[in-house]
Amino acid sequence: MCDCPAIFVQVKANMVTPEDFRQPGDTTLLRLQRFLDAIGNGVNGELNADYIIPSQLVLGRKSNFTLQGNGHRIQLADGAPTGWGGSALYIVKCNDFQVINLICDGNRQKRVATENSAHVIVVDKCHRWKFGNVSAINGTCDGFLIYAGSDGNGTGPKGAVTLADCPSGWILENCTALNNFRQGLSIIEGVDGLIDGGRFGLTNGLWDVGQGPCAGIDLEPDDLPGRPQDRIRNIRLRNILFDGNQGPGLLITRINGVRDIEVTDCIFDGNKKAAIESFGDDVCIVRPKIRRWAHEAYTSRASAPPKRGAIDIGYLAGSTKILDPEFTSTSNGASDLHPCIYVHGGAAAGIVISGIKTDGSASFICGAHAPKIQVSHSVVDLRSSTRSNAFVF
Repeated sequence: MCDCPAIFVQVKANMVTPEDFRQPGDTTLLRLQRFLDAIGNGVNGELNADYIIPSQLVLGRKSNFTLQGNGHRIQLADGAPTGWGGSALYIVKCNDFQVINLICDGNRQKRVATENSAHVIVVDKCHRWKFGNVSAINGTCDGFLIYAGSDGNGTGPKGAVTLADCPSGWILENCTALNNFRQGLSIIEGVDGLIDGGRFGLTNGLWDVGQGPCAGIDLEPDDLPGRPQDRIRNIRLRNILFDGNQGPGLLITRINGVRDIEVTDCIFDGNKKAAIESFGDDVCIVRPKIRRWAHEAYTSRASAPPKRGAIDIGYLAGSTKILDPEFTSTSNGASDLHPCIYVHGGAAAGIVISGIKTDGSASFICGAHAPKIQVSHSVVDLRSSTRSNAFVF
């Protein structure tokens, strides 16, 4: 596990605003794009107003800059097309930069919500960067998406995507993703990343018409075996609120290798399908606080997969530790289907679960089905239990 992502040292820079690029008869989109084209390499930029745009802004091939939003909002216009070009901000091949105090709004209420490339903010092949207090809200697909780009645009032979294209050395600090359609944040590729603080909640919609996952944060590469393995690794998540997501608060997949993931001191409140679903390798979940885990359905769609546990360690999950989890205001009742912790029988042997704490509201604490699971040092209050067996092995 990396200790800290690399952070750039920015040179002293000038400051420009969009108003510096106003021209007679121009549009907001053109003026903002000229502004973004001007920053980098000794020039910083700051917003001085809110803006509504008909299609995406591109910040490309820049380095050593700060984009200061000053709390202003960039919003997609009513009826703006989705699909490619339908993002608010697309950042590509930029290094050593930061974006601070900016709101980007996908305006899903007045556009078509669907699973396509119109993510609110996209980061593509960028290294050593930081978002601080950046919000991606109301997305017609994802709020944030971090990835290495599409085939044909990588640094390998014939444009193949390589590990060098995977965004690296990055930080999301106190960022927010709310009311997005597919995900709050999708990490498709990412190495040596830190997500510290912030809120990733209220993702909703796709499970009612498709295959979700409607997570607050989803660590999920595209299933492309021709690309290098382990394109998501060394990611830390800490002090985050995951709340009210239709799917899991946090989803950690195992597609093409997802490993070395550490989740520390996060709160999971009222997420419907799960608090955490994990299939990755070398995953450590430390002091999660799970609130309001319930047995109600997460979607009315009959063909959707069943929900299992609040912390759900799935089929073929690798080495996993769950340390000091706390469950409060649980209403999972006597059902055999929705324990606080579920471990699939096909998960790795020797998974460690230690220090479970409950407040007396849960009946079914742990369904642990993989071999050689270690459960220890737990203080379990069963005062409201309606089951005779709170633990099933």
